[in-house]
Amino acid sequence: MKRSLFVFAFVVSGLALAACGGGGSSGGGPVPPPPSPTATPVLQLMCNGAIPIDATQRSPLSQLRHTRAISQSTYTFSSNPSGLPVLINAVKVGATNYSMTPAYTAYPYIGKIQGPANSFSVCYSQLMDGNHTVFYNTQSDTSGHLGSISAAASTRTFARLFGPSLVRRGVALRREGGVDRTRIQVHFVTSSIRGDARVAAQIEHSEGAPSAFTLGKVGNFMNRIVWIPRGQTPESFAAKFRRHSEVADARPLPLRYAQSVPNDPCFVDGGCYGYTPFQWDFQRIDTPDAWNITHGLARVAIVDTGADLSAKDVDLPPNVIYQARYVGSEPPEGDNSPGAAQDYDGHGTNVSGIADAVTDNGYGFAGVAFNSSLIVLRIFPKPQPPDYTNSSSYGASTADEAMAVDEAVAKGAKVINLSLGSCPSQGAPDPTEFDAIEAAIAAGVSVVAAAGNERSGQGSCGTSNAIDFPAAYPGVIAVGATSLNGTNYQSATEHVSSYSNSGPGLSVVAPGGDPTGSGDENVLHWIANLYSFTVADPSQQCKPLPATPPLCAALFAGTSQATPHVTGTVALMRSVHPSLSPATVKSILQNTADNINDPNQGFGRVNSYRAVAAAAGITTNVPGPNPLNFRAIAYTTNGGNKPIILDETFPAGVPVQSDGSFRIADVPQTAPPFNIALWYDANGNGIVDAGDYFGSAGPCNATSPCAAASKINVRLVPAGFQLR
Repeated sequence: MKRSLFVFAFVVSGLALAACGGGGSSGGGPVPPPPSPTATPVLQLMCNGAIPIDATQRSPLSQLRHTRAISQSTYTFSSNPSGLPVLINAVKVGATNYSMTPAYTAYPYIGKIQGPANSFSVCYSQLMDGNHTVFYNTQSDTSGHLGSISAAASTRTFARLFGPSLVRRGVALRREGGVDRTRIQVHFVTSSIRGDARVAAQIEHSEGAPSAFTLGKVGNFMNRIVWIPRGQTPESFAAKFRRHSEVADARPLPLRYAQSVPNDPCFVDGGCYGYTPFQWDFQRIDTPDAWNITHGLARVAIVDTGADLSAKDVDLPPNVIYQARYVGSEPPEGDNSPGAAQDYDGHGTNVSGIADAVTDNGYGFAGVAFNSSLIVLRIFPKPQPPDYTNSSSYGASTADEAMAVDEAVAKGAKVINLSLGSCPSQGAPDPTEFDAIEAAIAAGVSVVAAAGNERSGQGSCGTSNAIDFPAAYPGVIAVGATSLNGTNYQSATEHVSSYSNSGPGLSVVAPGGDPTGSGDENVLHWIANLYSFTVADPSQQCKPLPATPPLCAALFAGTSQATPHVTGTVALMRSVHPSLSPATVKSILQNTADNINDPNQGFGRVNSYRAVAAAAGITTNVPGPNPLNFRAIAYTTNGGNKPIILDETFPAGVPVQSDGSFRIADVPQTAPPFNIALWYDANGNGIVDAGDYFGSAGPCNATSPCAAASKINVRLVPAGFQLR
């Protein structure tokens, strides 16, 4: 059969922006260099044992507006008593108070404050989310443990979904890096041009620009996408604009790539491989039980290589309500004529199928949110001969990505899937992309993106563990991948895939597969779903399987495939509770994730049923939380059920470890008497109410360890509960 597919979702680069570098310090000592590859194993071990400063502490998006570059986070290390040694990556850099602005690196940093008897370590990275304080109060350093959990009874069923036999696609190693060679981004100062696009156009015309497009206004800046005249490079053309006083910044547009792991082609005659794969991924995240609550009603946008919208495919077109193409090399932008978003690669079809394939129609595959409407936006160019390998070889401009994100918001999407990205060293934060995603989140749209796949050392990024962009932006739900060990689903154990990026900023993980290569026959190492009938590369085209009508299907693996599992879950959540904010959606996903006991799992592996039940306010027959779902907080109360959290380093509470242990060492010495509690905020509303799990101990004070916190039992919060 012509190849079916095996697409590992491994990130492929982009171009690092000039604004990405650097760090500064105060309080003595130089900023240590970024972690080196040779230090990776030790550093990763340390990060696994250190408490991460994660996305739950990120500042409101309204504080993140950039001027000439996206604002970077500065970390200030302080302590009681002051003057304690500060070590960054095991190198002494000074004493508290000490500040540093970390660079974008392949691995997180470890910051340590060395106390007289104990030390306090945190794992952190450049999060672009405002400034952070790392505070250590040696006097009230308290360690405790989760005791018993009085959980509600749980009754669950597991439907078995069997699909047709599949084949695998192999793809050649992709080209990586690069920028859009046809356009640049220019940020005009609106006060200098009186907010008039005509004035901006005059400046562009003076530099020979053939055309331009206003993407939007952010604060005192107008973001324009400017086409480059023949014979000029993006770098040289941007430099001309930076000489104008009306211009705040001008720079090339980095490329983004579909997150699929490259491998050699594998063609198998017959196409069945001796097995009948089933969608183990849906079983693992408990999607069938979520369907007992809803089949999905929210609009889902997939920004990718398009989708198979041909008459041959019956699993996607019925759900598509809008499709358009945003590809600068294939004008006009925003073309929504029939077939404009047709998929000539297969990646976007597979991603769309996981999130939203028509289900219960006696054909093909199931989709997580299968009753939701689908918005398909193609931003990758159609592969052209002789280099057919994959449309992601060409990369997608962040200008096209930004316009597609804007279009998704305009068309009423409640969640946007971005199974694409670039590692920090190749495609650092991009203002055009950032503005579009920030605007989408501000408009109430959840953005879900692939965390990236460099951890096993594939591609030009080297071995990296940092979250890719756009997944690394504040407010975005960053998704890693998992796979199964073993050949029997019932006994197989789940682990974070070897390639999947982790570290601070990772939200959750979801099934993405982890095959040993294109010859791997174990279906539990792959994600099975749809593939396109119209792949451009003759060597990569699908030979339809003998279904009625014929079925084009494939095996993929990667964070690209993990991401739509979460996107579909978000669509189900927004279907039962349409007014949920993106921040609350993210909180619920993290609070309801399952612990698979892997240090690279972020908040855990997504559980569709628990997340949808929490969004719907359902508390009966729902599994109780695991230790990772809890936060330890030092708190007081003003009479209501919203705790006043006193923790300074972790203002949303300290993560509880998988073994139930926790440590609160960041209460200011000026804090009044307080209690320590373990809290599972089921609905993410920041209030201790029915459906949460809560337990407290105290009273405690800021001048000595709190012995009462050594073991805290928690129970399901009943209606009428009063916080004390």
